[in-house]
Amino acid sequence: MKTGDPPMLRLLSLLSLGLVIGCADSGTPSGHANSSTSTDAHATVQTTPVSFHAGQTLTLHVPDMHCPFGCYPAVKETLEAQEGIDAETITLVEQKQEDTIDDPRVIVTLKGDIDSQQLLQALTDAGFKNSTVATRE
Repeated sequence: MKTGDPPMLRLLSLLSLGLVIGCADSGTPSGHANSSTSTDAHATVQTTPVSFHAGQTLTLHVPDMHCPFGCYPAVKETLEAQEGIDAETITLVEQKQEDTIDDPRVIVTLKGDIDSQQLLQALTDAGFKNSTVATRE
């Protein structure tokens, strides 16, 4: 089958549409306030402003990250641009399926100090507005 065939073009169009829809904002309201702690299925979520230091590992919960092809690369790029984050350590937690995000957590290790509000604001500015620091080690 040639790529110019109408059935192939329709299939490619549908796949592209699926990618766009998969990365769209779900519109789910956030249940997190700016200074609270709540529990989800994966971790305790703490959003109180905190400074983190070099050597610490953070797990970020990014609920607006819906797909591994558009959203995760945007989150990773945003985190790489932040001073204090070791870009080599940015990792999406293991997913059940390779082509979907069922667990929107990202793990990073710090190479310098960083303020949680600054980090979360960068994610918000990139379109991931309900992000929180889920855990730290």
